[in-house]
Amino acid sequence: KALPSSGESDIERHLAPKGQDDARALGKLMNTKSYRPGCIECSPSVRTRETLDGLLEMLEAPKIHYDQQIYNGGRSELFRLIQGVDSGCDSLMLIGHNPGIHELAATLAAEGDGSLIGKLMSKFSPGTLCVLDCPKATWADLQPAENTIADYLSPDEYNDPARPTRWM
Repeated sequence: KALPSSGESDIERHLAPKGQDDARALGKLMNTKSYRPGCIECSPSVRTRETLDGLLEMLEAPKIHYDQQIYNGGRSELFRLIQGVDSGCDSLMLIGHNPGIHELAATLAAEGDGSLIGKLMSKFSPGTLCVLDCPKATWADLQPAENTIADYLSPDEYNDPARPTRWM
């Protein structure tokens, strides 16, 4: 979650304290679940960089690339960006913005637990983690609607102050 603009451009907006807490909690959860991306493609916005910083407090630093396309990109641009990722990258994390990242995840996911698909289709809050199993040998071979949703976690699930998982 970003702070409201106080005169800076959108790309310069910072994460709110809740967003910073969410990023650290998500990094800890990803480490616990052994979700360790080999590569990260990240928007160059201040708030996505701060999200990445919070995640990296709990994860090993993978190969990181910042791409302007992620900041403004819609589903098609993000899809093409992923298809261009080096085939030596065996697992990829994309840190971006709505609505593009939500639309991309919904387009890629075709199978999996019905409740996870339902959650994905209904909302994609800032700080949401959607894990997809993509059964292709290279990112260039990635296709829509051929991937399985393996996990879906929103900040109210992994960092709700009323739930003990906040301190995992």
